Amino acid sequence: MPAQSLVRELTEELGISCREDALVPCGFAESVGEGGGAALVILLYTAAAWDGEPQALECGAVGWFTPAEVLALAKPPLDIQLAERLFANIVI
Repeated sequence: MPAQSLVRELTEELGISCREDALVPCGFAESVGEGGGAALVILLYTAAAWDGEPQALECGAVGWFTPAEVLALAKPPLDIQLAERLFANIVI
């Protein structure tokens, strides 16, 4: 189940605990497999609550951004689609 996997990944990569019932699906993006390759599907969830302070345990850094700042960041194509869908109903 995707929500179970996300709960595990949040713990492993950000060091936070989140319950499945705090996760709400809010969109997805997909790519067409090029040259016979497999398509990629990314599911997007929002989290209403979690325990702990997010930390970058695997690599990189954690940052907090406004919707306008997120939209202005350089991102892969599927992340652009996800950000646009996430913030579609927010006045920026």
